[in-house]
Amino acid sequence: MSRNTYYIAGDLPYYAIACDTCGASFTCYDDSCYQWNSLCATAEYAGWRLADDGRGPHLCPDCVASTSPRRLATT
Repeated sequence: MSRNTYYIAGDLPYYAIACDTCGASFTCYDDSCYQWNSLCATAEYAGWRLADDGRGPHLCPDCVASTSPRRLATT
């Protein structure tokens, strides 16, 4: 699973995504990091490929370039 949850002051959750292939990390330094769905939308806009169920696999843009189809099927 490549979804990481961290907690900052006041027990506020902070999310990050890691590529399941190479380990590259994606996070945002605005309010997107506090909501999983917002972070996923921002990551997809940046070229990441995320599984529909949120559990992975998640791929960074470099790893996406060597994979197809556009979205991974979950089984």
